[in-house]
Amino acid sequence: MTKTADTPTVLPELDIKLPGEATADLPAADEAILSALMIRALRAHADSVAGHRQAHSVSVSVDLTGTEFQGGDLRFLSEVDRQTRTLVFMNGTLRSGESVLLKATAIFRLSEAG
Repeated sequence: MTKTADTPTVLPELDIKLPGEATADLPAADEAILSALMIRALRAHADSVAGHRQAHSVSVSVDLTGTEFQGGDLRFLSEVDRQTRTLVFMNGTLRSGESVLLKATAIFRLSEAG
């Protein structure tokens, strides 16, 4: 990956409000940053339902809406679609105000910590 002047070296932190809801306030960001933050929000939600186990990413699909993010408040919403003994199937939406910036689906494997 080529680093450009506007590529941050560290992702901003998310403020986890509840399982399935997180927020962030950041300057303009491209789809790579927004996608990475969505994955973090989904993982935080998966971890919250994992109990004593750990959630590991298996698959993440991101669908962008083409809406440009110029900075400000972001709201990450996610929900569990289905959970088995070892897998969690989820979906999530990233919003800026009334605009949907992206939608994501993800699968996490639950395994014993260690």
